[in-house]
Amino acid sequence: MRFKIRPLRINGRRLPWREIVNRPAFEGDLRTYEMQLRGHRVKAATLAAFDPAVQAALPDLYEPILVGIAPLAFQLRGFERLEGPDGPYSVAQEWHCELP
Repeated sequence: MRFKIRPLRINGRRLPWREIVNRPAFEGDLRTYEMQLRGHRVKAATLAAFDPAVQAALPDLYEPILVGIAPLAFQLRGFERLEGPDGPYSVAQEWHCELP
């Protein structure tokens, strides 16, 4: 389903709402999936671009949970995988999802 996503954190640090609404939002098809990783099942949410040739604009949100819901929006919280100089690491991330 088509949604406009606004990430609420950068590198795990929560942003003030004024900064969140002034940053660009990402639009796409919000999908969830499940994968097997080292014998464990991992759930994830992804924002798929409308053009299949375009790479995803946001990193996937792993182990997403619903933390709030309103008539036209909801919030998901989970973990995002980032690449650092010492290898990959995870940080907390939240998505504010609204209908475009």
